[in-house]
Amino acid sequence: MPLSTPSVPVIVDGHKLSPEQCKIYYWVMKKIDNNNTTPIYTLVHGAAGSGKSLLLKAIRSGLQGKLGLDSCISTAPTAIASQLIDSRTIHSTFVLKWGIVDVEDFLDEIPNYQMNKVSWMQNAKVLLIDIINFVSNVDFARIDHCLQEVTGVQRPFGGLSVIVFGDFYQLPPKGDWIFEGNIIRTLYNISVFELPDLPESLIEKQLKVIPNSPKLWNLFKIVELPEMNYRVTDETQRDVSIAMRHGNDQEKLYNYLKEICFICWDRDQTEEKITEEYQLLTQITGRENIAVLAPSNDIVDDINFSLVASEFGARRFPPIHLAGLEHCKNWNSAQQDVCVASGSPVVCTVNYDERIKNGAIFSTGTIDIRRLPFKEGNRTFMRFPLRLGYAHTIERAQGATFDGIILVRNKTWDREETRLWKNHQDGVGEIYTAMSRARDLQNCRITPMRYLGLDISSQVEKEITRMRRDCRELMD
Repeated sequence: MPLSTPSVPVIVDGHKLSPEQCKIYYWVMKKIDNNNTTPIYTLVHGAAGSGKSLLLKAIRSGLQGKLGLDSCISTAPTAIASQLIDSRTIHSTFVLKWGIVDVEDFLDEIPNYQMNKVSWMQNAKVLLIDIINFVSNVDFARIDHCLQEVTGVQRPFGGLSVIVFGDFYQLPPKGDWIFEGNIIRTLYNISVFELPDLPESLIEKQLKVIPNSPKLWNLFKIVELPEMNYRVTDETQRDVSIAMRHGNDQEKLYNYLKEICFICWDRDQTEEKITEEYQLLTQITGRENIAVLAPSNDIVDDINFSLVASEFGARRFPPIHLAGLEHCKNWNSAQQDVCVASGSPVVCTVNYDERIKNGAIFSTGTIDIRRLPFKEGNRTFMRFPLRLGYAHTIERAQGATFDGIILVRNKTWDREETRLWKNHQDGVGEIYTAMSRARDLQNCRITPMRYLGLDISSQVEKEITRMRRDCRELMD
C-alpha cells in the first residue's frame, strides 16, 4: 500500500513533522492497533538531520496514546543517542552482556533476576530502534532472542512490530552489518569452510533459538525520508552534506572543506594547537556547544583534559575508596578521577534516575548529581558518574547536534603517523558522520586535512538497492 498524504499536522517537541514524515506516521498508526495480528517490519532510512529521531518520538507518542505507555520499547545503541529519544541503550534495555558473546552465553535463557528487569515488555506491541546502522547482526539476533523469551511467543521479535531508523551511509557496527554475515559463524568465530564440533544437544538448541540475522533483516521493508539535512540552513552546505554521504565530487568537496575547515598544516598539528583552536572557535562564534570529535579514545581523553586544565578554577575529584559498598556499578574505564571546572560540559555515564540518563550532556553547575558506588575487581569506591564533554569519539556522538565541531582524524600524537598520512584510512562513514553533527560547516575544522576518506561501502549500496527494488509498494 503506498503512503498517502495526511491532512492533519503532527507536532512533537514543538516541531511540526514534514509532509513526508507525516505520511510515515499515519501509515504506522493505521497499521498498528490493538486488533492487529500481523506485525510490520519497517526501516525508516534517511540522511543525517532528516528528522528520523523526531519521527521516532512522534510514532512512540502516538502509539502510547493509542495503546498504552507499555506498548512501545524504544532504544538506541549508544548512550547519547538513546537519551536524545528519552530511552536507554540496547544493552541496558535488554540487559545484554557486554563484550564478545560466545554461543553458550547467547543460548542461555534469561536468568530470573534479569527477567524481572524486562518483564514489563510482555505488554509491548512495538519495538523502535534508532541508529540501526550501528547495530550488529549478533545484537539484532540477541534482541530477537530476548523478546521471544520475555513474551513466550516463538515468532520473530516475540510477535512485536519492529520499526528501525538509521542511515547506512553513516558509521557501521563493531561487528558485521545487520544485513550480512552468519550468526552461527560469528558466535563460533569460524570461517565459511569450518563447522563447529559440538554436542548434539547444543546443536539442536542452537538451531531452535538462533535465527540467521539476514533472515530477520529480510522481513524489513524500506521507506525513505527526503535527503535533506535540517540541521543546516545554507543550501550549499546541504549539497555538501549529500555529497559527503555518497562520496560524490570528492576533489570539489575536498577543496570546499579545505577552504573553510583548515586549522594548520598537517605537520604542525599538536594537542596544544587543537586546544587553542577550540577556544578561538568558541570566542568567534559566541557558542558554547562546540565539540571535538575523534575516532580514538586516547585523543578524546587528552583533548578533554587539556581543555579543562585551561579553565580557571579547574578541580580534580578523586574517588573515595570504601570497602563493602553495595549495589555497585561496574567500572570499565582507566580514569577514575573526575576533573571539572565551572561550566564544563560533562556527560552522565550511567542511568542516574528517570530524569538523568546515560549519555545526558549538560554543564556543571546546572544540575544536582551525587557520587555513586562503583567496583573495579575487588575494590569499591564512590565516584561522580561523569566524564568530560568537550570531546567525544565519533561513535559516541552519533545522534548529537553541535553548533560546530573540530574533527581530529589521527589516532595518536606520534609524528610518524602524520608523516605517513598518505597511508591513513578513515573508517567507512566516519567523516560524514562526524561533519553531519554540525549546524554550520563554517564553524567546523578538520585536522589532518589531506587525503579525506569519503568512500562509501559497496555492501551498503548493494543492500539499499535491493531494498528499494523489493519494497516499491511503500515508496510511492
